[in-house]
Amino acid sequence: MKYTSLFLILAAVATNLAVVTVIEPRPVPSAEELASNDIVFVQPAAREFHTGTCHNLSRVEAESALKMSRQEAEEAGYHPCSACALK
Repeated sequence: MKYTSLFLILAAVATNLAVVTVIEPRPVPSAEELASNDIVFVQPAAREFHTGTCHNLSRVEAESALKMSRQEAEEAGYHPCSACALK
């Protein structure tokens, strides 16, 4: 019986301590944005960017990446991925 009470107390405490993280959805890139080489997709952790036609850029990465102009990305210290550097 004492373990049941302890479990109920711990469950109540855990419920009150639950943290909810709200993630704002990002708009899916349009076909025009993906086709344009002026707009690049930045993955901040990688410190590189991809063009919309890059074979290294998956649709999931494009949806979660930061969009900016190529010039803005380069000025911020990002560099093109190896595939995009050849374009």
